[in-house]
Amino acid sequence: MSENRENPKKKDDFRILYFRAAISNIFLFFTFLLTSIYLAIHRKASFGDPNPSSWYWIIDLITSILCGYSNFLFLPIHALRAHAITREFEIFNEELENADKEKKLENLPIIRGFGARQIKLFEIANSLTGRIERYMTWAPALSILAFLMATYIITEFGVKQFPVLYHICLIAYVISGFIMSFALMYPVAFIQEAMLATSHVLLNSTILQETNDPLIFENYRMILERSLHNRLTNNVLHVFSITRKNLERLFFVHSVMIIIMVWTFELDDGIAKGFEGIGKMIMMMNMTGSHDNV
Repeated sequence: MSENRENPKKKDDFRILYFRAAISNIFLFFTFLLTSIYLAIHRKASFGDPNPSSWYWIIDLITSILCGYSNFLFLPIHALRAHAITREFEIFNEELENADKEKKLENLPIIRGFGARQIKLFEIANSLTGRIERYMTWAPALSILAFLMATYIITEFGVKQFPVLYHICLIAYVISGFIMSFALMYPVAFIQEAMLATSHVLLNSTILQETNDPLIFENYRMILERSLHNRLTNNVLHVFSITRKNLERLFFVHSVMIIIMVWTFELDDGIAKGFEGIGKMIMMMNMTGSHDNV
């Protein structure tokens, strides 16, 4: 009993979440800021171009600072708000499960009260996901793309072609890309999981399965159907919805793509060197042939 009493208090204590949000967002802000300042000192937008630009680095500096500032403001608010909604659904599911264990769901006013409460929770959750729908269509895709490219660059080139400080900046960008991708999508996915968990509670209820009261069974079916089907989700590029399974698939594909990109680059580089060697061999053979003719 003491463990059950302590768990809700730990879950409702947001101090750990505040600390994580503060650390990650400070890291993001300073990554964008210090990297842009470092590149501005060298008057470069990147170290891939040997010719420094006379003006492009200014745009890059301004854009990087704005990106760091906007992420610093938006990501913690987004994560905390989604976490609060998820926690409300978790409390709802816990109370629904306790009511089932205590056989209170056979009481029509109680199960109707749970249904009305679920409707309110869905209104809040759907309002949140609806408001950020346009943003969540593009932002996660761009964040994943940046994460992919930064990981590929640092994996393939690393300290071979870049200064050590810029290499450190790239490592920070890889970490920042993961933080942004995680902070954008996982809080929304947790809301969807908490919504769906209601159906697990109801499907495990033997009382509601065996009831002979048609009104109780009707309310049971309504809560169940709402949990399974009334789940407004954000869609990345209108291709896939943001759920936990889809995100796990996405990060798996991300890892595979990095391996393929690195392997393709190495293969292309090897083929180019092979053709270069064949060309040199043909030239040497032609030169020796011309000497023999003389």
